Amino acid sequence: MRAFFVIVLLLNLALLAYQLWTTSEGPLPTPPSEVSAGKIVVIDPARLPPPVANAPAPQADGAVAPMPSIPAPVPGAQCWEWGTFEATAVASAEELLAQRLPEIRFTRESPQGVARYWVYIPSAGSVEETNARLQRLQKKGARDVVVVRDDPELQGAVSLGIYSTAAAAQRRMAELDRLRIRGARVLERKTGGSIALLLLRDVDPALRPNLDAVVREIANTELREVDCPPALARQP
Repeated sequence: MRAFFVIVLLLNLALLAYQLWTTSEGPLPTPPSEVSAGKIVVIDPARLPPPVANAPAPQADGAVAPMPSIPAPVPGAQCWEWGTFEATAVASAEELLAQRLPEIRFTRESPQGVARYWVYIPSAGSVEETNARLQRLQKKGARDVVVVRDDPELQGAVSLGIYSTAAAAQRRMAELDRLRIRGARVLERKTGGSIALLLLRDVDPALRPNLDAVVREIANTELREVDCPPALARQP
């Protein structure tokens, strides 16, 4: 009888030890499920989308961004000089050109020491007489006439246009004669800071009719073909 109780006690101790061991180890891992071969799809590499280009890395502080490349000129493109303008009036021409022909690149130039031909009527003396003369000229059909304010030599004179050639100035004189405007003179002067012109670069010949129409809207100015300046360095 005593032997029986000893056997039962040993069995209970063995069962208790087994339960403690299994609890500390945790549940046994579940084996991975098998993948059916019928569910595997092979994709043709030709049908894959193209790889996405890497985005440009951000520039470090102080880094200089590369300058945009300058478009190559159109074959047969020409350069033109449009003027001549008084310095106070050139902004109107720049605005008109930018609005009507944004394709044309241009720069403002202030030529120094170049001969220009100024058509003008000498000063009448008083401010009142000068303003009265200006009104009479406008009534006769003279366009874009202005009173010279910033030139010591011609202070108070009425400017009727500045031209790059003597022939163009004479054409203006003939036009004034048809309008019965008397007293105009032509003065050849070396240019200074009081006049300006626009240099139009690499103009497509197809734009010439539209350019002529714009030039006609600014009286007493003309286009003159010039050699194109050296092209700026282009980025590869």
